[in-house]
Amino acid sequence: MTLIRNELANHFVRGAVASGLLSALQSSGKSQKQKRSRVLRHALQGGIAVAAGLGVANAIEQGNLRQAGLLLAGAALGIASTEKLLANVKEKK
Repeated sequence: MTLIRNELANHFVRGAVASGLLSALQSSGKSQKQKRSRVLRHALQGGIAVAAGLGVANAIEQGNLRQAGLLLAGAALGIASTEKLLANVKEKK
């Protein structure tokens, strides 16, 4: 089984939807603005994490450790980047 870019995109969407739903349902007692920000952050980061986790698992199964390492490093960078970008957006408002 080879890793297809479309497959990673599908995994991202699955993770983003699941994480966003969980975050939205657990955001009681916060302002609407805080809820939106939290749901967006969790959805993006959850999507990245799920796509990377499944991609890394597939790469390891295929014996492609280099691809697994690159996916893992890319995911860490993506999650850190979303955290930084969303923090910058929050500060500018």
